[in-house]
Amino acid sequence: MSQHESFLRDALARVQRGALSRRSFVGAVASLGLPAPLAWQLLTHAGLAQAQANFDYRPTRRAFLVWRKTFPRYEAIAALRNA
Repeated sequence: MSQHESFLRDALARVQRGALSRRSFVGAVASLGLPAPLAWQLLTHAGLAQAQANFDYRPTRRAFLVWRKTFPRYEAIAALRNA
């Protein structure tokens, strides 16, 4: 096992334990001269980089009416003009 391979295995283990952030791991891999996409691929292969589930937000009419009541149109226009 090469020196770089043992470093990568140790770094992945530290990410699993929570002792090293994924961002720091990517930086450490980049310092070895490897590209960042490869670092993310290593994290994904180790099961440490899962994408978040899509959040499907559909506002209800009630929520819209509450927002509109608390922030009337003329105040919204004034806020945009003053921005």
